[in-house]
Amino acid sequence: MSETSISYMISCKTLFGIVALIFDYM
Repeated sequence: MSETSISYMISCKTLFGIVALIFDYM
């Protein structure tokens, strides 16, 4: 369960990171 939670957090951080890069690029 902990591993799944950590993986989910990493996915969210990556997703937010991509969104931030897109907005920064715009």
